[in-house]
Amino acid sequence: SARLAYLMATELSALLDAIPRETPFISAYPINGHLAVQLGFKKVINLIFDNDPQHFLIVPGALNLVQTTSSYERLRLLGVPKDQVAVGGHWVARDLVDNAEHDNQLRVSRADKGSPTRLVVAIGGAGAQKAFVFDYLRGLMPLLRDGKVRVMLNLGDHAHLREPCDELLRELGVNSEKLHGFDALNTFSSKHPLDDFNDSDLQPLTVFSFDKHFEAVRATDRLMRVADVLVTKPSELAFVPVPKLHIRRVGDHEAASARRAAELGDGTLEQREIPDAVRMTELLSSGTEFIGPMAERIIQNAKNGVY
Repeated sequence: SARLAYLMATELSALLDAIPRETPFISAYPINGHLAVQLGFKKVINLIFDNDPQHFLIVPGALNLVQTTSSYERLRLLGVPKDQVAVGGHWVARDLVDNAEHDNQLRVSRADKGSPTRLVVAIGGAGAQKAFVFDYLRGLMPLLRDGKVRVMLNLGDHAHLREPCDELLRELGVNSEKLHGFDALNTFSSKHPLDDFNDSDLQPLTVFSFDKHFEAVRATDRLMRVADVLVTKPSELAFVPVPKLHIRRVGDHEAASARRAAELGDGTLEQREIPDAVRMTELLSSGTEFIGPMAERIIQNAKNGVY
């Protein structure tokens, strides 16, 4: 896989040939890094997102930047020279880092006051989590009816999921709201800050959809700022400074990211079955027993520069 990535990069040199070689180059995918190194760029950083780094993610000749010490150890074991690998900490949206202490203090206060637990559920990637997420929402119906949780579902830019989601809403029969586009998201976020402890005008289920991929991805960052818990597969979102409920992974390599969160204390282990995910949601929405320690660990991790 590493060799194929390199060979593909050699066919793309025209894309970067006009850029001065002294320009710092940050690669978010190894093919880009291979291309930059091959063309003679002097300062190439290759970001490795997984907590289970493998050969095909490595870019020889670049600084391969990882998020955890276990990833660093793995790359050294795979033969990456010491001067080509470093730990950068968890790279996430800056506003999440800058507000980590403030937001997590509010999450503890909300749990202590008995506010509904706000869940942001993101269907990322190619939408492969649809079946699990929809069954999970069915399992949450008692909590939704009792006002224990509020769900913010980000369908992203997966247009093919909108009609099935409408059918699910009709099946659930719970009050809901559908919002489309980034302007609607901004209005929603402004209307429902975390310090609104009552949540009386927040529907049990709010569904967000977008036409543009960048907006769809950025929307999850925005929604996390007004949510108590992030419900996600252990993808790159496993590293954010928000209490996390990890649901079933899509790729086996993602398992290590859930373990990382559990070790840090800022997220759960992977809940691979619907009943387990629903039960963990019940625990997370029952006072401060689970959210409290997660939020406190995030605050301390943020002070220690983890994020």
